[in-house]
Amino acid sequence: MKLSSNLTTESKDNDDQPSFSTSGPNQPWNLFRRVVLVTLLGSAAIALTKVVFFPAVNPNVPVTFPDEISLPEWQSETSPAKEASLSQPDADKLLGFVNGKSYQYRQGEKVLTIKMRYFSPSIGDVKAYLTYYNQGIPDSLLIREKQGMGYYGLFNKNQQTHLTTCLTPKGGNIFKREQFLQVRYQSDIRPERFLPWVIGKVPLLDNRCLWIDMSLSGTEQNSPSSDYLTLEKAWVSWNGYWRSRFEQFLP
Repeated sequence: MKLSSNLTTESKDNDDQPSFSTSGPNQPWNLFRRVVLVTLLGSAAIALTKVVFFPAVNPNVPVTFPDEISLPEWQSETSPAKEASLSQPDADKLLGFVNGKSYQYRQGEKVLTIKMRYFSPSIGDVKAYLTYYNQGIPDSLLIREKQGMGYYGLFNKNQQTHLTTCLTPKGGNIFKREQFLQVRYQSDIRPERFLPWVIGKVPLLDNRCLWIDMSLSGTEQNSPSSDYLTLEKAWVSWNGYWRSRFEQFLP
């Protein structure tokens, strides 16, 4: 009887000891916290490495615009004296304008003016550019797509016919913000770009844009379709010149 009493007492003492088992309902939560902590520390280490050891990509380096660019079937009349300012301080700051240049050409009575504006970072929305730099979006605006090149807009305003579009570093030409984002994710989010992005050689998303605004004057305004064809033909040559150069230009 005495022995039985001792065993009973010992059993109660063992029951009172705390348990150190790692199993239980809190184990998944603890594992999740460890994963989150490791991820945050890894991200911080990558960011610190980029800042300390690698210079950041500078998207605000101006594009070098040549003084003259030959355009088939057109005679260049570009000169510094004829260039109008492309800068508008309020719009420039809001939309990321870096620099630009205007070009002028003649073909008989027809005068072709091409305004080039470089935005970085860009919102990729030609309608916004028209609103701030061309005093609004014309009612006559038509948006078209050309196979192998992308999207562009056509409209008439102030006795001039316009073709306008945004050239991206990769992905061709866009007109709307949605198109810009689509080509950016398709073109920029690729496995081979991850390491260059980590070490600071390229941005994660290359949000740059060359806004091309071509205007034609000195023509019969009662035949806009003919003017559209003239602009589209000139745009094909102009876009081909800039596309290869813009793809290679990375600040």
